[in-house]
Amino acid sequence: ADDQHVEGLDLRQPRRLARGRAAVHLGQDLGQLHTARAEGLAVEEDRGHRHDALGLDLLLEQAPVDALAWESIERRGLAERVSVHTGDMFHSDWPAECDLHLFSNVMHDWDAPEISALLNRSHETLLPGGKVLIHETFLDSDRRGPLPVAEYSAILMHSTRGRCYAWSEMMEFLERAGFSSLGYRPTGGDRGVVIAEKSE
Repeated sequence: ADDQHVEGLDLRQPRRLARGRAAVHLGQDLGQLHTARAEGLAVEEDRGHRHDALGLDLLLEQAPVDALAWESIERRGLAERVSVHTGDMFHSDWPAECDLHLFSNVMHDWDAPEISALLNRSHETLLPGGKVLIHETFLDSDRRGPLPVAEYSAILMHSTRGRCYAWSEMMEFLERAGFSSLGYRPTGGDRGVVIAEKSE
């Protein structure tokens, strides 16, 4: 997928899935979701659409990926819109004052305790009314497919602590962390996004 349409999730239309005054991205795509969101906001501003109190997008990455992500951000002329924070998502402090958390291709590497820990941290640090987006390769709610995702999950179980989860399972994780589910949306390529909200 290209940088602006990461596996079908179009973040160049920030008034849809990716609107937020300030977002933290925790993921494994060198900030592609963040740079796409920033570019979409820039296009909207050029067209006269202003976003009130729009803050800086923040990318949390470990070394050495942080340097690679920053190179990509600078190359695209987005250094004023996206900043990179070096840290570990389990142990480092998360940036505060954000109303959008993006997890891209993260959860499938981890078992239930780690997922719960991340979502609890998200709920603790997200502003009231903020949203969390989990972009993943999801199984169907009955866990019987799609076949490519089931095959991929078998590989993950041999090489990581995780597996592919059903989108309904991810909703349960979110609800246990205190979020209210806003539903699931397929995005293409056997991927989708689960969206939830922190109560006001």
